[in-house]
Amino acid sequence: MSRTNRPPNIVLVLLDQLRADVCGTYGSAICRTPHLDRIAAQGIRFDRAYTPIGICSPARASMLSGTYPHRHGVLNNVHGPDALQVDLRPGTPVYPALLRDAGYATSYTGKWHVDIEDGPASKGFTHVGACDDYMPALAEQRRRLGLPHTDPIAFDRSTTYPPLSARATRTVPGFPLEGRETQPVEGTPQGLFLENALDAMEAMRRGDAPFLLVLSFLGPHWPYSVPEPWWSMYDPAAIPPWPNWEDDFTGKPGANRRGLQHFGVEGWTWQDWAPTVAAYLGSVTMHDELIGRLVAALDAGGAAEDTLLIVTADHGDLCGSHRQFNKGPLMYEEVYRIPLVARWPGVIAPQSASDAYASSLDLFATMLDAAGVALPDAPLDSRSLLPLLRGETPQDWRDSWVSEFHGDEFGLYSQRMLVHGRHKLVYNPHDVDELYDLVADPHELRNLSAEPSLAALRDDLESRLAQWMDATGDPLGKYAYNLLG
Repeated sequence: MSRTNRPPNIVLVLLDQLRADVCGTYGSAICRTPHLDRIAAQGIRFDRAYTPIGICSPARASMLSGTYPHRHGVLNNVHGPDALQVDLRPGTPVYPALLRDAGYATSYTGKWHVDIEDGPASKGFTHVGACDDYMPALAEQRRRLGLPHTDPIAFDRSTTYPPLSARATRTVPGFPLEGRETQPVEGTPQGLFLENALDAMEAMRRGDAPFLLVLSFLGPHWPYSVPEPWWSMYDPAAIPPWPNWEDDFTGKPGANRRGLQHFGVEGWTWQDWAPTVAAYLGSVTMHDELIGRLVAALDAGGAAEDTLLIVTADHGDLCGSHRQFNKGPLMYEEVYRIPLVARWPGVIAPQSASDAYASSLDLFATMLDAAGVALPDAPLDSRSLLPLLRGETPQDWRDSWVSEFHGDEFGLYSQRMLVHGRHKLVYNPHDVDELYDLVADPHELRNLSAEPSLAALRDDLESRLAQWMDATGDPLGKYAYNLLG
């Protein structure tokens, strides 16, 4: 509990498409993330944190609701004409509303992408800064700062998502890649979101109630539009290829080869990829700097001792790993393993690390538990990480993790992924399954699913997945005859 004997403030920083392995605290020797590393050093790093699904809207909806996508109903991105559902199922409990009802001041700024109509205010946030319709606010910010500006870009929220950033000078068909942003960071959407969050935090800090602040950045999601000094920070010629960049997809599902065609990167060399990777790393370091500015303001305002600070991502980014762009029906660690670090002075011991299976989905129960708010009487998949934050691992903690996938811009595509110990099983109902040894083959180059000597292991993993399907009401389980018999 906080030093003031009241529930703690909660600050959640959410990044979009940040893979764990590019962060210094997770072992990167190239990308600089000093502020994220410092948060981890002052608190805890989760080494086996996973997203419940590798695509934006469903992952964000799962964080809000503490449930898997097949429970809350948002199965793919909500902004496109192929959206299966454009909001959470009616009546789904969400943590901001529960915290608000318990007396918290609540604020949200940045990317939302959970529904296309109502936005954060409909989910319990009483103060909402610039979100998915940020373009008018960004134009005003640039006017106020005396920066070059244009009129707001019009878009139809029912069919179009607003621009992720202002500039991309290199593209593949239909997808912008990267470009040097000519605005200073203060004139970018990321700078706007940070300023909104700082203003909201200062206003709430002056009040009597504990506060919840969520700052949700657009990046480092592509297009990697990066201002100086970050644009020039990483020399493409000095970046070595990802260890799995030359994956030849032997024995793997056809979605791997199809992905190269979908995104127009078939035949790319590492020299083609290197500028994109350099821009991605620059974007990561830029976002790390913005996180540092937020934390500095939190600490300078005297709220650090009474605040649970969490930094995570909705999912990762392939960015050239396995020769792939973006994400999709590819359940690789680069997309599904996410950074998750937290700091809470007096509760979390510095230099802590946990190898227990954790997820962004668990933040629902964690925040309510930290605030002393009872969980709702509804089906939940979220479990409080508070014991792990305190250095205690419950004996009944999960020994496996399961993620799911239902499709993206290129159509519906069902997948399930189970990680248990050193192995990962990917169930592909319409193609060959995948089995990886994450210790012997951490870069997931060799699919072991057809190895006769591993039949018993495969049966065990399939049985565990079938049990999860049954326990969570996964509709795919009814038809997964090879799993359920």
